[in-house]
Amino acid sequence: MAELHQDLREISKKYRPDFIIDTPEMKKKWESGNRDDFYPYGKTWEEVFIRMSGNVDQF
Repeated sequence: MAELHQDLREISKKYRPDFIIDTPEMKKKWESGNRDDFYPYGKTWEEVFIRMSGNVDQF
C-alpha cells in the first residue's frame, strides 16, 4: 500500500500543476488571482459538484 501511495504521488506531481503550491511561481499566480492552474482548473465548484452528483459511483 505504501508503494502504491508513493507511485500515485509521483504521478500527481507530474500531471497536476498545483501539486506543489508553495513555489514562488505558484504563489505569484495565486496572489494575482490567476486560478487556472489550481483545482478545479477553471471550473466553478458548482460545476464540479454537478458533475460529481451525476457520477456518484466514480467518486
